[in-house]
Amino acid sequence: MGGAMHEDRARLALEVHPEHGEGPLWDDRRQRLFWVDVTGGAVHVLDPATGDDVEIRVDQQVGAVALREDGSLVVAGERGLAVLDPDAHPGSAAGEGPVVLDVVVPLESDDDATRCNDGTVDPHGRFWIGTMAHDHRPAAGTLYRVDADRSIHRQVSGLTISNGIAWSPDGSTAWFIDSASGWVDVLTVDPGSGDVQRRRPAIDLHAGPGVPDGMTIDAEGGRWVAMYGGWQVRRHGPDGHLDTVITLPVAQPTSCALGGPDLDELFITTTPENMDAATLAEQPLSGSLFRCTVDVPGLPPDRWAG
Repeated sequence: MGGAMHEDRARLALEVHPEHGEGPLWDDRRQRLFWVDVTGGAVHVLDPATGDDVEIRVDQQVGAVALREDGSLVVAGERGLAVLDPDAHPGSAAGEGPVVLDVVVPLESDDDATRCNDGTVDPHGRFWIGTMAHDHRPAAGTLYRVDADRSIHRQVSGLTISNGIAWSPDGSTAWFIDSASGWVDVLTVDPGSGDVQRRRPAIDLHAGPGVPDGMTIDAEGGRWVAMYGGWQVRRHGPDGHLDTVITLPVAQPTSCALGGPDLDELFITTTPENMDAATLAEQPLSGSLFRCTVDVPGLPPDRWAG
């Protein structure tokens, strides 16, 4: 199955030094890339055409952001979901306090040991968001579905690091990563109710290098997986075989998104977290954003109906 392996190198898109870069999200209407600094508590807005990057500091850690139909963002903070209008916050000035997020959908708000992590919107406008323990404690995380009426539905429990999730166009299938498991799983979902009916392992990534973190899907159904600690992003084709490897000059890619005017630019976030001074000196671009032109374009982002 599959053809020859294709390899390429990512090039620098933005030199930046966040605490923990994550969660790239392409906005096809603004032609901007949103990304987050998780522990640094910030939402960033990058214009790839100019290299201008706007930082919006907020009052808590941020696991992920997603788009809404009105152009605002749903922000998955430590204690739940908040709505942020990025156009109302053109950037955080020096000495200015952070934006206070008003949580509209509480998630595990009574548990200070956990926080929201990665998430995305399905083709039916429902926001899927996972939680994890701050200390990465096993089985402390849960994957939730938040519907348009902002009701919360627990879908998968016993997760350690709930991470990347990507959808088939009809919303019946999701590919999902609990990083600690070493697998990309398949979730079979009832498109009507949104309930997960079955979870099974699909792509075995135990051999590495690194561990699976965030992911995205392209128009052919190829899954792009950021291999944290592995210096690369990998594409597994629709049949699951590995067909493309994008290498980076830093060890810790965290996630990826397809964007650009033709949706054929793979944007990759990275992190310097847990690196000592010697490692940072060897990998000075850790935390920066990278990009690579790919053959198969992505899909326009789905938007939360809540």
